[in-house]
Amino acid sequence: MEHKMVKRTISIILCTCYIMLSMCLSACGNKGKYTPKGEFYVKTSPSHGDAGVPFVIDLESECNTYQGEGDIVVPVTVGFGHLPEDHRYGEDENDTFYLLYQVFDQVPVMPDIRPVWENKVEYSDSFYDEKYNSTVPKNSSFLFIPFYGDFYPLYKESAEIVFPEGIQSGTVTIDCYVVLPERDAEVTAGLGLEFSFTYIDGVLTLG
Repeated sequence: MEHKMVKRTISIILCTCYIMLSMCLSACGNKGKYTPKGEFYVKTSPSHGDAGVPFVIDLESECNTYQGEGDIVVPVTVGFGHLPEDHRYGEDENDTFYLLYQVFDQVPVMPDIRPVWENKVEYSDSFYDEKYNSTVPKNSSFLFIPFYGDFYPLYKESAEIVFPEGIQSGTVTIDCYVVLPERDAEVTAGLGLEFSFTYIDGVLTLG
């Protein structure tokens, strides 16, 4: 009985230490966190599973809710970029890229479903140019478990997203595709941004 109590006490102490260290590492990783100016803000995750992600997209809007009739056009600020050391396809690759904005009337989006609205924005320069560098995260690890700190895009631009009349709920996605002419290929730069919305009785609510 006493042996079980000792084992339980040790387990509690180890769990407590792990939780405290995780909180500390998380706080360190959040230094330099971006403070949104608008009411609504969403960002891609710095990791996927147990692997770090070198790519980031964020979006913010002045309001979380909008009222109107018919199609509602929401002005947003979109940021995107990559970690400074990330040159996935080589610095000499003659690549361009584009962002694809899409609105779906489903949560979540099912395969082979067409968007109810989309907009493709093309760029003539390389996605991996220094212009699109992000901030640098403070990564760490504990007992071989990696902790990936958040990082944020430094490049931002204005955009508009149209929410068509007649949809009551759905999902907005923003994806970045790198175009590689010499390879005759288009590839995703990383995991895209995704958030849900509702549009009921003339009130559009983001998130």
